[in-house]
Amino acid sequence: MMDSIFKNEWDKLVAKELSQKIVSIALSIALAISGFTIYKLVTEQKTIILPTNINNEFWATSNYVSESYLKDMGQYISTATLNVAPNSAKEQFELVLNLASPNYYQTLKSELLSQERYIKENGITSIFFTKSFKFEKDHIAVSGTKRHIISDRVVETKEVVFKIFFEIQNGRFYISGLDIK
Repeated sequence: MMDSIFKNEWDKLVAKELSQKIVSIALSIALAISGFTIYKLVTEQKTIILPTNINNEFWATSNYVSESYLKDMGQYISTATLNVAPNSAKEQFELVLNLASPNYYQTLKSELLSQERYIKENGITSIFFTKSFKFEKDHIAVSGTKRHIISDRVVETKEVVFKIFFEIQNGRFYISGLDIK
């Protein structure tokens, strides 16, 4: 008799332990899934912004941005870099320099300082008229007409393609190279 009571209690304890293991495993799986979901939502968060001085809404995640954002950044950088006068070059180039990636900062700084000296020494005003944008995985190609003016004379007019190489890190746009052809 004692053996049967003991066996029944033993079977109940084994069943209870087994059910607790199953519940623990199910809760662990649910916790892992919710942790992964939260991580993905935080790291791949998409924010839509419509500032007053930009005409199109855009979005940015940790690694990608919308084409409308790339277009606005291409317009902003090409204007700040190519529409310059001797008295505005320094301030405009500082705006561009603030967008440089840490790896490209010193190179861009020396290029912009050289360009600033050339503009000031020769009294050149540069004007750029944007015609089109083309987007690639790592760069924006801004096509347009560039004019150099000295005093009141246009001394050079040419069609150019201004390439802005970029990288997106944690949703932030960084310039990783500039090239004009």
